[in-house]
Amino acid sequence: MASDDYLQRGSVSSNLSILQNIPKTCQRSSRKEDLYINSYGRLWGEKVTYSTGIAYGAGLFGGGLYGFLEGLKKPGMTRKLRINAILNSCTTRGPRIANPAAIMTMMYCGFNGTTQWVLGKYADYGLGAPIAGALSGALYKCSSSMKMMTRYSIAASVAYTLLDQLVRNME
Repeated sequence: MASDDYLQRGSVSSNLSILQNIPKTCQRSSRKEDLYINSYGRLWGEKVTYSTGIAYGAGLFGGGLYGFLEGLKKPGMTRKLRINAILNSCTTRGPRIANPAAIMTMMYCGFNGTTQWVLGKYADYGLGAPIAGALSGALYKCSSSMKMMTRYSIAASVAYTLLDQLVRNME
Protein backbone atom coordinates (compact mmCIF):
# COMPACT_ATOMS: atom_id res chain seq x y z
CA MET A 1 0.00 0.00 0.00
CA ALA A 2 1.59 3.15 -1.21
CA SER A 3 -0.67 5.44 0.81
CA ASP A 4 0.54 3.94 4.09
CA ASP A 5 4.20 4.34 3.22
CA TYR A 6 5.73 6.81 5.67
CA LEU A 7 8.56 7.67 3.28
CA GLN A 8 6.15 9.11 0.74
CA ARG A 9 3.89 10.96 3.19
CA GLY A 10 6.54 11.98 5.71
CA SER A 11 4.70 10.54 8.70
CA VAL A 12 3.55 7.28 10.15
CA SER A 13 -0.13 6.48 9.80
CA SER A 14 -1.91 5.95 13.06
CA ASN A 15 -3.50 2.54 12.80
CA LEU A 16 -5.34 2.26 16.13
CA SER A 17 -7.49 -0.70 15.17
CA ILE A 18 -5.11 -2.97 17.07
CA LEU A 19 -6.24 -1.34 20.33
CA GLN A 20 -9.83 -2.36 19.71
CA ASN A 21 -8.91 -6.06 19.89
CA ILE A 22 -7.56 -5.90 23.46
CA PRO A 23 -9.54 -8.15 25.82
CA LYS A 24 -11.37 -6.30 28.56
CA THR A 25 -10.41 -8.71 31.36
CA CYS A 26 -7.16 -10.40 32.17
CA GLN A 27 -7.36 -14.16 32.51
CA ARG A 28 -5.23 -15.42 35.37
CA SER A 29 -3.72 -18.83 35.20
CA SER A 30 -3.35 -20.95 38.30
CA ARG A 31 -1.37 -23.72 36.67
CA LYS A 32 2.11 -24.37 38.05
CA GLU A 33 3.54 -24.60 34.53
CA ASP A 34 2.61 -20.98 33.82
CA LEU A 35 4.43 -19.54 36.82
CA TYR A 36 8.01 -19.97 35.64
CA ILE A 37 9.84 -19.95 32.33
CA ASN A 38 11.24 -23.46 31.78
CA SER A 39 9.58 -25.76 34.23
CA TYR A 40 8.07 -25.65 37.67
CA GLY A 41 10.45 -24.00 40.08
CA ARG A 42 12.96 -21.25 39.90
CA LEU A 43 15.99 -21.41 37.68
CA TRP A 44 19.21 -22.66 39.24
CA GLY A 45 20.91 -19.26 39.25
CA GLU A 46 17.93 -17.68 40.99
CA LYS A 47 17.95 -20.39 43.65
CA VAL A 48 21.66 -19.85 44.32
CA THR A 49 21.26 -16.08 44.53
CA TYR A 50 18.23 -16.10 46.80
CA SER A 51 19.40 -18.97 48.99
CA THR A 52 22.85 -17.50 49.53
CA GLY A 53 21.43 -14.06 50.28
CA ILE A 54 18.91 -15.44 52.73
CA ALA A 55 21.58 -17.56 54.45
CA TYR A 56 23.94 -14.60 54.74
CA GLY A 57 21.19 -12.32 56.04
CA ALA A 58 19.97 -14.89 58.56
CA GLY A 59 23.52 -15.56 59.71
CA LEU A 60 24.23 -11.86 60.04
CA PHE A 61 21.04 -11.32 62.04
CA GLY A 62 21.61 -14.35 64.26
CA GLY A 63 25.27 -13.55 64.81
CA GLY A 64 24.48 -9.90 65.47
CA LEU A 65 21.85 -10.88 68.01
CA TYR A 66 24.29 -13.26 69.69
CA GLY A 67 26.92 -10.50 69.74
CA PHE A 68 24.41 -8.05 71.18
CA LEU A 69 23.60 -10.41 74.04
CA GLU A 70 27.29 -11.11 74.56
CA GLY A 71 28.03 -7.37 74.73
CA LEU A 72 25.27 -6.86 77.28
CA LYS A 73 26.70 -9.54 79.58
CA LYS A 74 30.06 -7.81 80.05
CA PRO A 75 30.02 -6.44 83.61
CA GLY A 76 31.06 -3.13 85.16
CA MET A 77 31.13 -0.65 82.30
CA THR A 78 30.07 2.90 81.73
CA ARG A 79 27.38 3.62 79.17
CA LYS A 80 29.82 4.49 76.38
CA LEU A 81 31.97 1.42 77.04
CA ARG A 82 28.88 -0.82 77.05
CA ILE A 83 27.72 0.58 73.69
CA ASN A 84 31.23 0.07 72.32
CA ALA A 85 31.31 -3.52 73.64
CA ILE A 86 27.90 -4.24 72.08
CA LEU A 87 28.95 -2.83 68.70
CA ASN A 88 32.25 -4.71 68.76
CA SER A 89 30.52 -7.98 69.63
CA CYS A 90 27.83 -7.51 66.96
CA THR A 91 30.32 -6.73 64.21
CA THR A 92 32.52 -9.64 65.25
CA ARG A 93 29.89 -12.36 65.66
CA GLY A 94 27.61 -11.41 62.76
CA PRO A 95 30.02 -11.95 59.87
CA ARG A 96 31.64 -14.90 61.67
CA ILE A 97 28.33 -16.77 61.39
CA ALA A 98 27.05 -15.23 58.13
CA ASN A 99 30.07 -15.98 55.93
CA PRO A 100 30.22 -19.75 56.56
CA ALA A 101 26.44 -19.99 56.22
CA ALA A 102 26.52 -18.31 52.81
CA ILE A 103 29.51 -20.34 51.60
CA MET A 104 27.97 -23.64 52.66
CA THR A 105 24.68 -22.64 51.03
CA MET A 106 26.43 -21.93 47.72
CA MET A 107 28.10 -25.33 47.91
CA TYR A 108 24.78 -26.94 48.85
CA CYS A 109 23.04 -25.42 45.81
CA GLY A 110 25.77 -26.73 43.53
CA PHE A 111 25.72 -30.20 45.05
CA ASN A 112 21.92 -30.25 45.13
CA GLY A 113 21.69 -29.40 41.43
CA THR A 114 24.24 -32.08 40.61
CA THR A 115 22.47 -34.62 42.82
CA GLN A 116 19.11 -33.84 41.20
CA TRP A 117 20.69 -34.32 37.77
CA VAL A 118 22.31 -37.63 38.77
CA LEU A 119 19.19 -39.01 40.46
CA GLY A 120 17.00 -38.05 37.50
CA LYS A 121 13.49 -39.43 37.91
CA TYR A 122 14.23 -40.46 41.53
CA ALA A 123 15.03 -36.87 42.54
CA ASP A 124 11.58 -36.28 44.06
CA TYR A 125 12.13 -38.84 46.82
CA GLY A 126 13.94 -36.31 49.01
CA LEU A 127 17.40 -37.86 48.74
CA GLY A 128 19.04 -34.81 47.21
CA ALA A 129 19.01 -32.57 50.27
CA PRO A 130 20.71 -34.97 52.71
CA ILE A 131 23.34 -35.96 50.16
CA ALA A 132 24.04 -32.37 49.10
CA GLY A 133 24.07 -31.19 52.72
CA ALA A 134 26.54 -33.88 53.73
CA LEU A 135 28.80 -33.10 50.78
CA SER A 136 28.74 -29.34 51.41
CA GLY A 137 29.54 -29.78 55.11
CA ALA A 138 32.35 -32.20 54.30
CA LEU A 139 33.83 -29.93 51.64
CA TYR A 140 33.63 -26.89 53.90
CA LYS A 141 35.70 -28.59 56.62
CA CYS A 142 37.84 -30.85 54.42
CA SER A 143 41.05 -29.15 55.56
CA SER A 144 40.29 -29.90 59.24
CA SER A 145 40.38 -33.20 61.02
CA MET A 146 38.20 -36.11 59.98
CA LYS A 147 36.20 -35.76 63.20
CA MET A 148 35.37 -32.09 62.50
CA MET A 149 34.58 -32.86 58.87
CA THR A 150 32.14 -35.59 59.95
CA ARG A 151 30.46 -33.28 62.45
CA TYR A 152 29.96 -30.54 59.87
CA SER A 153 28.77 -33.09 57.33
CA ILE A 154 26.11 -34.49 59.66
CA ALA A 155 25.02 -31.06 60.90
CA ALA A 156 24.74 -29.65 57.37
CA SER A 157 22.89 -32.73 56.17
CA VAL A 158 20.32 -32.45 58.96
CA ALA A 159 19.95 -28.67 58.61
CA TYR A 160 19.51 -28.66 54.83
CA THR A 161 17.16 -31.66 54.94
CA LEU A 162 14.95 -29.86 57.46
CA LEU A 163 14.98 -26.69 55.36
CA ASP A 164 14.20 -28.67 52.21
CA GLN A 165 11.25 -30.39 53.87
CA LEU A 166 10.01 -27.05 55.20
CA VAL A 167 10.11 -25.52 51.72
CA ARG A 168 8.44 -28.56 50.14
CA ASN A 169 5.60 -28.47 52.67
CA MET A 170 5.04 -24.75 52.13
CA GLU A 171 4.24 -25.31 48.43
